[in-house]
Amino acid sequence: MAVKKQPTIEAVLDFDFEQLEFEQLNSLSAKLHGIISDRREKEKQDFLNETREKANQLGFDLEEIFRQDSEKPKKQRQPTKPKYELVYDDGSRVTWSGKGRMKKEFAQWKEENPDSSIDELLITEED
Repeated sequence: MAVKKQPTIEAVLDFDFEQLEFEQLNSLSAKLHGIISDRREKEKQDFLNETREKANQLGFDLEEIFRQDSEKPKKQRQPTKPKYELVYDDGSRVTWSGKGRMKKEFAQWKEENPDSSIDELLITEED
């Protein structure tokens, strides 16, 4: 039985792909994408297996390693102080920091008072 000689990469790259029909090029492209995908998956699995083996040799549990990363304390953002305030006749209040989407109560006030500025609702510091 004769052994089939593998072409060199240079021979493959020197091939005149322009002579192929469109369907042949599509078929070749699909085959290459499949090979690349399979190779990527194999390399990923090889890496994971090597990493597990190395971690086990060093006495680490991968779950423990990843759990440590996810348990880092997250920085807590301080709430923004309100900048604007609406006070209703019944004494109820609505505040808004001025950041993000305008609260519907302020949008409604603005609609009802088109000649007024939202700055009229600024909260003033009273001592």
